[in-house]
Amino acid sequence: MLYRTLPDLSRQTLEACLDGPDELESQEAEREIIGFDHAEVGGELARSWSLPVSLQECIACHHDPAQAKQNRVETAIVHIANSIAALVELNTHELDNAPRIHDIAWELTGLDQDVIAPTIADVQTQISGARALLMGS
Repeated sequence: MLYRTLPDLSRQTLEACLDGPDELESQEAEREIIGFDHAEVGGELARSWSLPVSLQECIACHHDPAQAKQNRVETAIVHIANSIAALVELNTHELDNAPRIHDIAWELTGLDQDVIAPTIADVQTQISGARALLMGS
């Protein structure tokens, strides 16, 4: 949504993430350059579409699960999943390459970093299976 409605500012945020000396995370760059971030936009869209409040909160707070008021565990799960998705996309297990997972997310879910590697492996297997089904190989 941001890239479609604010392409120039969105490009600037991407460049700030890639080229900045402090390597800002996307939501930090968005807030700095645009004045709000994609999680806020997603939360507002979810509200305007009348999605369940639990989804609205998970979307709006997925970068900062400590902000969740009612659906803290679910938001923490989405927070962790967001980082795992970034790792899958980059084909790495190095947490430094993904958005930082806040300690509160591990505490709320009762999970620890040991879930990351097997989850990435499971997702990659599922992607390979889906690709084979779709491509006929």
